[in-house]
Amino acid sequence: MNYGICPIAICPVRASHSHRSEMVTQLLFGEIFYIEDKQQEWFKIHSHFDDYSGWVNIKQVLVISQDLFDVLVSTQTSQTYVNQPVAFAQSADAQIPLVFGSTLPLFKQGTFTIADTTYRYEGDEAYQCTGQTPERLAFFAIKYINAPYLWGGRSPFGIDCSGFTQNVFKFCGYTLLRDASQQAQQGTTINFVSEVQVGDLLFFSNFKPDANEQDDRITHVGMALGNEQVIHASGMVRIDTIDHLGIFNHEQGVYTHCLRLIKRII
Repeated sequence: MNYGICPIAICPVRASHSHRSEMVTQLLFGEIFYIEDKQQEWFKIHSHFDDYSGWVNIKQVLVISQDLFDVLVSTQTSQTYVNQPVAFAQSADAQIPLVFGSTLPLFKQGTFTIADTTYRYEGDEAYQCTGQTPERLAFFAIKYINAPYLWGGRSPFGIDCSGFTQNVFKFCGYTLLRDASQQAQQGTTINFVSEVQVGDLLFFSNFKPDANEQDDRITHVGMALGNEQVIHASGMVRIDTIDHLGIFNHEQGVYTHCLRLIKRII
């Protein structure tokens, strides 16, 4: 078994070993993975954080030793993250941009080291995660407001619905799986909208009011903010109204998503 780390701001993870293949997710700087296979200039990887698999270009990742991988795994419960839209890491040779939610491995007194390279963190804020309150989840969620929707994205410059909820919970020391349908298998079921609390996850299917049959597949996820509001990535990260039917978009004057399930993680 070989191991790797993302040494660039954002690394696309694709469905197959081609730049033309669909991007299924992204690695952010500092995230680690297992290497399962190699095809020409591509690694098939398995993310340690969320057990997600896909293909990355060899030129965009860094192979690391098992010893370093094990150290990084053992310190994941006290990781430090970038807590602003864009920051920078400066090595002796180069400057690397870092986006909100990037990991600073083994961060101490403003510096961190990957393999043989030491970086100085030049951002204003670095956040060390611990178990947090639902209100803290809302605090981080709001930071993504207006981030554009991007299938497979996990950054403020492009993010999808489950990447959004995954990153918000990551900040607070909780691991969500990658896709909305997978996240729906986690946590405790809440039966009524009236019982929803800040930080609960709300799962939806596409709303088809004119269809004879509804599509019950879970295709969307958002997070409750309280006061009958949900924050979610749909076109962009936005706040809409939630009720027993689903998400109501006041700008369009329509329901956009049909509520299927409520889960409490914290």
